[in-house]
Amino acid sequence: MRSLVIASVFGLIFMLDACFPLAQQAVSVDSDRSARQEFTIIQAIIKHDFIQYDSKYVATRARYANRLKPLTAQLVALQARGKDLACSEQILIEAQWLLEHTTDWPRLDAQIDELAPSLQITDQGFATEQFPGDGAWGLCYDEWFQKFDATVDALNSLADQGKAPRYPLLFLQRIGSADALTTYLEGLLVSDIAKTGINQRDELGAVTSALSQIIFKDDLRRFIEENAQGFVIAGAYIDAYRRFLDSWQDPSTGY
Repeated sequence: MRSLVIASVFGLIFMLDACFPLAQQAVSVDSDRSARQEFTIIQAIIKHDFIQYDSKYVATRARYANRLKPLTAQLVALQARGKDLACSEQILIEAQWLLEHTTDWPRLDAQIDELAPSLQITDQGFATEQFPGDGAWGLCYDEWFQKFDATVDALNSLADQGKAPRYPLLFLQRIGSADALTTYLEGLLVSDIAKTGINQRDELGAVTSALSQIIFKDDLRRFIEENAQGFVIAGAYIDAYRRFLDSWQDPSTGY
């Protein structure tokens, strides 16, 4: 806070200046309150649509959440003791995604059944290795977007070390062209939960986060182009992604 100035005009300025942080705080509180209210409304809409899709959604979700909770605590405790449980962690992340963003109960059931015995495997370093079949990382993930996220993390690390991946990144063929990329991303923009039982928000967020890294981080982009064997991130591909980002932004709010 600035020092008090004796002259009255500066005294007034000082008083206003001293109050300004309080005004900022009041605006911040109002903004936070508004954000919480909007979040509550959005969550209510999402829950309503899940119930529209599955009338037993609330009870079924609660049942699976109760099954997952002790396994999550067990995994955290084992990791705190220094256990390498990378595979179990990937299984858990995908199980949590299934719980929070889908109504695929049979698959969630299978995922939880897989998680429990995986906790008995004490060395899971294999889950952090690149898979020779398609060049992806995230061996214990089933979802493509989860593997994509894990792969970009691994590529960042390899780029920092100046080491090339052992195998070609064949799994990126899914978004290997500008048209394929645009089709995939546009298919994630709108979640019709009441019709499909899936909220695509998490997948959209993960994919665009990873894409923004491989497209806009120059060193990483060049590293991938040199090692991906056929996956080129240039020209039309970058333009297509920029157009998607521009179309995604709300013109009235900028969000």
